[in-house]
Amino acid sequence: MITIAIDASTKSTGVAVFKDKELVKYENIIDNNRSVLKRIKHMTDSIEDIYKRYINTSFTNGLVTAITEGEYEPVKCQIIMEQVIPDNLNDAKWTRNQATFKALFYLQAAIVLMFDHYDLEVELVGASTWRKWCGIKQGGANRETLKFRDVEFVKKNYDLNVNDDIADAICIGHGKIHHEPEPAAFNWED
Repeated sequence: MITIAIDASTKSTGVAVFKDKELVKYENIIDNNRSVLKRIKHMTDSIEDIYKRYINTSFTNGLVTAITEGEYEPVKCQIIMEQVIPDNLNDAKWTRNQATFKALFYLQAAIVLMFDHYDLEVELVGASTWRKWCGIKQGGANRETLKFRDVEFVKKNYDLNVNDDIADAICIGHGKIHHEPEPAAFNWED
């Protein structure tokens, strides 16, 4: 299984690639162009390039051929990305930064559409969810504290010194591939 985890931003996007449970690649895509649309295009194209470096898309429906150490083997690919929408649309942060959120929504949509071209769905997950999966304490912490904790998590678990964008991408992927899904509720109808 190939997992591509993305912490998307229009100026600095973190991407992490896992093969099974092993982190095999991480990258920070940076763009400071004044045009938001050009930054979105650059981010999307760069993410697609990372995908193509690891995947030969000769199959569809998420079954692809991964290139690993010069060998070809059929594998499943999953894409997971932090969702843009805040937990509470009445949050003051949302109302103050509408232009930023709009740009992030456009970027998220562009990434989802790009992967749809390859018949791959993008799983969108909230920051509080992937941090919970990783066991990162959140209670009342501000954004800077959470970012620090994400970087520390990566140092502890992967022995890497990375920036917060890469750390978030690694944490998103780690959380996805290491957490145990909650058991389904009992279905009284069966």
